[in-house]
Amino acid sequence: MTALAPAVRPAPRVDLAALKGNLAAGRAALRERFEASGDPAALLRGHCRLVDGVLRDLWTRLDMPAGFALLAVGGYGRGELFPHSDVDILVLLPGDPSPGDAAKV
Repeated sequence: MTALAPAVRPAPRVDLAALKGNLAAGRAALRERFEASGDPAALLRGHCRLVDGVLRDLWTRLDMPAGFALLAVGGYGRGELFPHSDVDILVLLPGDPSPGDAAKV
């Protein structure tokens, strides 16, 4: 008798198009506010808050385990996320993830 591999649950489906749409709409609103105010610090802070919200939404929808942590690093972590910069993140895990959790990450 051979041992069977544990069943791997696929990662939950996430509507990436909706998340991208929310990000695009938020960026358009930030641009309008920046063009009206000319305040670059407010633009950078607002962009960080926008990305925070999108990532928080994604993290919640994926139902990430309580022991996992999502951290902002680089300019994003400093609260200085320029509109066309990379969004640098770090996912910390307490140990090796299960195949299902690895698929989520």
